[in-house]
Amino acid sequence: MSLLLREELRVVFCRDQLQLVRLASKLTLKGRAYSLLEKKNISFEVDAEIPWKNAIEKLESFLLEMEIKPEVTSVVLANHFLRYAIVEGDKALKSGAEQIAFATHRFSQLYGENANSWEVRMDQEYAGAPFIATAVDRGLITGLREMFKSVNLKLDSIQPCLMKAYNLAQSAFVNKNAWFVMFEHGNLCLAWLSAGCINTVRTIKVGADWQEKLTEIIDRETYLSELDTNTKEIFLMSFDDKKVNIPSSGQWKIFKINPEIPLGLFKHYDERYALAMCG
Repeated sequence: MSLLLREELRVVFCRDQLQLVRLASKLTLKGRAYSLLEKKNISFEVDAEIPWKNAIEKLESFLLEMEIKPEVTSVVLANHFLRYAIVEGDKALKSGAEQIAFATHRFSQLYGENANSWEVRMDQEYAGAPFIATAVDRGLITGLREMFKSVNLKLDSIQPCLMKAYNLAQSAFVNKNAWFVMFEHGNLCLAWLSAGCINTVRTIKVGADWQEKLTEIIDRETYLSELDTNTKEIFLMSFDDKKVNIPSSGQWKIFKINPEIPLGLFKHYDERYALAMCG
C-alpha cells in the first residue's frame, strides 16, 4: 500500500471492553484525511486473577480475523490499568534509566512492593522539571507486545489514557489554572492544571450519579490537594455513550470539551470512540 494511503487500527483497552476503530487515511493538501472503515465494541467478562487476560485474548481473535492487516497500530490504555504520580525533577539524573529508577522509587513510596512489578514511563518537558510518571502492570505490556508479535503485526504505540486525552484537549486550557476531569466507564481522572500543565493527578471510582456529585468531588480534591487557588473552572471530557448533563453550580464554571475531529470523520464522530478516532 502506498505511503500516501494507509490503513490504521486504533484500540482503546478498557477493563471490560475493547473499543476498536479501523481507519483509512491519505495525505491531502490540507493534511491527512481519514475515512472510517469500522468501529466496534467488544465486551467480555473480567478475569478475577489477571484483569487484562480476556481483553488480550479478545483482541487477538479480532486481529486474526482481519483480512487486510493494518499498517499502523496503536493501543490506548484506560485509566483503570494505570497509576500516575507527579515526580519532582532532579538535574543530577543524567540518563533515562536513572530517571525511570527515580520515578519507580516514587511509586514504591506511594504503593509499596506492588510497584516492583510495574513498568514505568515518564513525560518530561525538560531536564530537572517535574514530570508525570505512569505505571502499569508489566505483564499487561509484555502480553500485548507478545500477542501482536504472534499475529505478525507491529504494535506502534501504547499510550496512557490521561496523556492521550490531555493532548487532544490541550488547546482548550492553554495557560489556564483549572481542573481537567476525564470520565470513562465508572472512573474519574482528576488533574489540576497550573498554567495549563498538569500539577496533580488522581483517579477515583464513581457511580452513576457522578455528574450530580462532580462539584462536590472537586471541592474535596481541592481541599485534599491543599491547593491555594481562587480558580473555579472545570474542563470536562467524557468517553461514554450516555449524554452528559453539566451540573449547574453558582460557584464552578464547567466546560464540556471535545477533541478536534480529524478531517473526513465529522459525520462519523462518536463520543464513546473519541480516544480512538481523534489524534
